[in-house]
Amino acid sequence: MPTMFPSLVPPEGDRNRSVEEWKAGDPTPRQVVIAFVLFIIVGCAMVLSAVGMFQLNWNRTAASPQEQERMDFVVRNVRLLGVLLILLGVPIVGLAPGLRKGSNVCRRIILGLSVLAMFFMLGGWVLKIAATGQAVLALLLAVACLLMYRPGLQTFFVRHSLWRDPLDDPPGNQRDR
Repeated sequence: MPTMFPSLVPPEGDRNRSVEEWKAGDPTPRQVVIAFVLFIIVGCAMVLSAVGMFQLNWNRTAASPQEQERMDFVVRNVRLLGVLLILLGVPIVGLAPGLRKGSNVCRRIILGLSVLAMFFMLGGWVLKIAATGQAVLALLLAVACLLMYRPGLQTFFVRHSLWRDPLDDPPGNQRDR
């Protein structure tokens, strides 16, 4: 009867709430590979959409000075968003391979860059200077961030280093604890 009510401590035999920890010798976890692919795809899409933002141009002339001012405001902000997407998308793509290698530093930097990118993309979408595609890219970034911070992946990122294989470390190394 106590299993009817949810609690923070799962019962021992509950397969639905169990967490499988990564162990030395296991391949790269599937969630890390999926997050890596999502970061590459979304980062490239951010850069491509930013290039498209620089092509923004009005087909007509403004009817009044106020309308011209609004048109200039939109063009300026769309281009600013494009610059920000390039400045955030390129490092996300550049640091994504560090995830597959297990770099905890890359994981934290990518998280920070992704949060900034989501903020600007959703802000542009809410202020109607960006298309719905920006909101979709922000959603995919959020999914990738959640995937790389799954509970069972902590040991994968703690044991690995960006520059060397942890399986080659001698016993008693600090990273083994």
